[in-house]
Order: sequence, then C-alpha cells, then structure tokens
Amino acid sequence: MGIDYHHLIDNFPYSTLLVSLDRMVVTCNKAFEQLFGYKKDEIIEQKTSFLYPKYVNFIDIQNELDLVSEGAQEKVVELRTKEKKHIWCEAKIIHVRDDQQKVIGFLVTLREISREVTSKRNYFNWFAKHPAVMVVFDPDTMQIVRANSAAEKFYGYSFNEIKGMKLEKVVIAPLPRFQKKIKEALLHESVKYESKHRKADGSEVDVEVMINRIHQDGKWLLHIVIYDITRKKCAEDRVKLLSAAVDQSSVSVVITDTDGVIEYVNAACARISQYKTGELLGRKISVLRSGYHDKRFYEDLWTTLERGKSWSGEFRNRKKSGEYYWEEAVISPIKNNDGVITHYLAVKEDVTKYVKLVAELRRAKDKAEESDRLKSAFLASMSHEIRTPLNGIIGFSDLLKESSADSVVTDEFVELIHQSSERLLRTIDDIIETAKIETAEIQIERTKVDLVCMIDLMIRMFTVKLEKSDLVIVSQLKLLKENRWIWTDEAKIESVISNLINNAIKFTPSGEIAVSCIPREGFVEFCIADTGIGIPKDKIDNIFNRFEQIDFGNTRQYEGVGVGLTIAKAFVERLGGQIWVESELGKGSKFYFTIPNVAEN
Repeated sequence: MGIDYHHLIDNFPYSTLLVSLDRMVVTCNKAFEQLFGYKKDEIIEQKTSFLYPKYVNFIDIQNELDLVSEGAQEKVVELRTKEKKHIWCEAKIIHVRDDQQKVIGFLVTLREISREVTSKRNYFNWFAKHPAVMVVFDPDTMQIVRANSAAEKFYGYSFNEIKGMKLEKVVIAPLPRFQKKIKEALLHESVKYESKHRKADGSEVDVEVMINRIHQDGKWLLHIVIYDITRKKCAEDRVKLLSAAVDQSSVSVVITDTDGVIEYVNAACARISQYKTGELLGRKISVLRSGYHDKRFYEDLWTTLERGKSWSGEFRNRKKSGEYYWEEAVISPIKNNDGVITHYLAVKEDVTKYVKLVAELRRAKDKAEESDRLKSAFLASMSHEIRTPLNGIIGFSDLLKESSADSVVTDEFVELIHQSSERLLRTIDDIIETAKIETAEIQIERTKVDLVCMIDLMIRMFTVKLEKSDLVIVSQLKLLKENRWIWTDEAKIESVISNLINNAIKFTPSGEIAVSCIPREGFVEFCIADTGIGIPKDKIDNIFNRFEQIDFGNTRQYEGVGVGLTIAKAFVERLGGQIWVESELGKGSKFYFTIPNVAEN
C-alpha cells in the first residue's frame, strides 16, 4: 500500500482496524484485541459484521462507508465485543489509497465512549440526532417521556403528541405480553423481541424492539430502539411461502452443488425415490441412476449445464427398492452475483404412467397395423380359397353337363367336385370357428374319451385320404389300458389333431407323418411330427397368429386361410393345455400340445 500500515496501526493508542473494500478485516492492533476480546487471527479475513449487534442496520453503515470522501468521517456506533457486551464507540473512518490514489480500503479507529454516551449531556444530543427510532419510556407511569425526531417521523405524531403518550397506543401486541417484556428488561438490563406497532394514520408495521434499562434522574427508565422490519418480514414470508411451496410440491425438486452432491430434496423426491431425506443429502445424484442411459447421455447433460444452459429430458431412474421409474426433468444452473455457477436446480415429474401408456399405445398401433396387414393377407387368401374350389365345382359341373365321357372320366370329375366342396366347407368352418374365438363363444362339452380309438379312427381316415400320395401316416401311441381314457371335449381334440395333421400334409410333399400320445404326470402329451419343409426361425414365434402363413397371395403354393393353427391353439388353451412347435428348416416340424388328464367329471 506504499505506507507500512501494519506497523503504523500497531502504534496507535486507540483500537484500530484496517478494512478492505469488501468489508473484510485485513489487520488490527493490540488495542483492538484488548477492547473487543478478539485475537487478530480470529478476525482476519472476516466480514466486519461480527462487530455489529443484530438490530443495527448494517447496510446503512456500509453505505455510509461508501460515502466517505476526503478526510475522515466521525460517527458514534454501538458495537459488540466477543463476550456479546454492547459498547459505544466514536469511530473515525478514512480512505486508504495506493500510489495511484485509488481507494483500496478503510482505516477505522475506535474510541470507547460508553460512559460518555450514558452521561446526560452527551446522551440527549446523541439521542435526538440518532437516525434510529428511539423513545424513552417510564415503566411506572407507562408513558413515553422522550422521543427523537426519527420517532416523530416514523409514527406520524408531533413531539407534543408523542410526549406523555401511553406506549400501548402504538403497541398492537396484547398488553400482558408487553408488560412481561418490560419486567424482563428491568431485570436483565436489556431485551429484544419482534412486535407490531400502529402509526398515527392507522397503518400497521412490523418492528424489532430493543429495550435497554438506563438510570436517569434517580430512577430507572427504559430506552427503546425500534427498527422497521416490514420489508424483512415480507421477504421472510415470501421465503417461507416459496419454501413451503417447493417442499409441498407434487414434483421432485433437487438442489446439488457443482459436483452433483445433493444439498436439498423436497418431500416429493423422497417419496418417489423411496429414500429418506437424510439418506440422500450429501450423496451424489448418481445414486438414482438405473444404468439405462449410456455415458454419452450424461456427458451431454453436464456439458450443457456447465455452459450455463438449462437441460431438459427424461431419466429412467431407480428407486431404493430397485424398482425403475421415469422422470421428466428440467435442470438449470444457479449463479451468484458474479455470474459463477454455484448450484444446479432439478425439477422433475414422475411420468412412469405416461411412458408406459405411450409404450402401450405404440404396441397397440403396431398391433393394429399388423392386424391390418394380416387382414389384407386374409382377404387375399380368402379370395383364393373360395374362388379356387368354386371354380372347380362350376367348371367340372359344366363339363359333366356337356361331356359324353366314359364313366372313369365322369368319376374323376365327381371326385374333383367332391374335393373342391370339402375344401370350401373347411374354409367356411374355419371362418366360423375363428369368429367364435374372437367373440369368446367357445363352448366346452366334456365326455369320457377313449384316446386310442379316437386316434386310430383318425389315422385310418387320413390313410385313405393319402392313398394316392407319397405320404404315410403312422401312430405311435404309448397308452396303457388304465390311462387311455380321459374326460375332455372329444370334438375339440379331434379338431386340434385334424388341423395339425392337415398342416403337416400341406407342408410335407413326401415322407412320414407320425401321431404320438404319451401320458405324463397330470396331463397327456400329443405330438404330430412330419418330415416336411420345416419352418423358418423368423416365422416360428408368429406361427399361431391369425392369418399367419409362410406365403401369402393368390400365387402362393399352399392352400388354406392361415387360421388352422390359431384355432388349434385356442382350443388347447380353452381345455387347459399348452401348445408349442419345434422345427428345423428342411428337416420337418413337431407340434406338441398337452391336455389335462382328467379321469372323471
């Protein structure tokens, strides 16, 4: 600083402080240590506010420091020692300048004048001119005996009006409470509390009241200092309201430091995450991560925040229980007066139900689109399946009417008409059964069924059908006499086996179809195996869906509308069983289904 202020200060006879522009103590002398009880190391780099009683308007003092120009400014201030003792000091404040005459701090000398202030002559002069609202009150008469000009201005009464006034005229608090404070002040020398006062115009203000006991003219009086804290109370109320709103909000609110360490969470965050508030405070926000988002996701988030911009998006987080949930979040940086980011504020809403709903709607949309595609394919298949046998019936009927062919040819035409009619009948039956499945009208009629007889009969029927083909159908039954009977719907079982055998015939140009039936514990397992073309892996999961076929369209190789396996699956499940398929492309397929082994009704 040019001058060695440290050496200069140590030699001052009065308490002295060297203060920086931002009101930080740079150094002090021994006289200051003795007067205020602080050691130099305790106050260096501390704000000078530690010297002021709480009821002093420190902002005004700071403004007065800012107004110091040439020379020294003198003022009387009430300060506080380390032992919380209040003392009056005469303060002289001068600027400290550098070599370029730029103000770089303040030199403050303090001389204790507590005794002088309490003396009557100096006290009256100090009392009258003090900017704070002050009155002197007689506890015996409960009247104001003296008020300064600041009190006249504050309350709106003239000097003559306010002198002799009962203090209860301006004090809104209940009289017993006020009387209690008076007794406390007389007993303990001083007391401080908050109250409401009424002005001459009837308006009410929040005030902070400091009562000190003083001895004048041979009696005890009360020196009362009143500070208007209406703005402070309004600010506190706003802070309380904001705090309550945040804490009671239905959305999660989280505040972290710049390293992501949680400093505040509201009740909603604790409730949604299932953590207690104390379990989250002091922990990294990453405690909620689920592992769903990759490293790049969080890098982009933090990059956005560190640039001072807000980030918005969705998180898949994890609760304390391990359950996953979705949150829509807006995260914003919090900056101090210098524009430096000090914290991050996250406002998050639980959107788990919304995300699930969107996913369900997306699945429903995909399903609807797939259903539309399948229906289109079904219509194409239906057109083919109905037109082909009808064309056969009509064509061969016309030939029979016009032909003079021998009986062999006639028999062949009749057989073709019969086959076309059966094909058309099967198509109509499939449509009817599919409609019943759609409307949940499948009726189960259980009877006692001899599985051996039923399967043998079906094998003989299909053997006749396959006489002119390169296919053979065999049975591989492993049923004993005691387990050949079950209680079930015989028509539904026959329909399932018939659909599976017809499906095997359709996709097995030559080779063998084997029908087996094996008793298991609690159920009977059926298997229809073929040596046909097999099913591609990408089709297996959809093979039981309605209208699903390996090929579609009018030019397809295989007949049928694609509901045979759907009907089989519906019947099996309605009977309480399961159905599945094992297949290898080019080697054949095995269709399994189970039926509960019900021995009696």
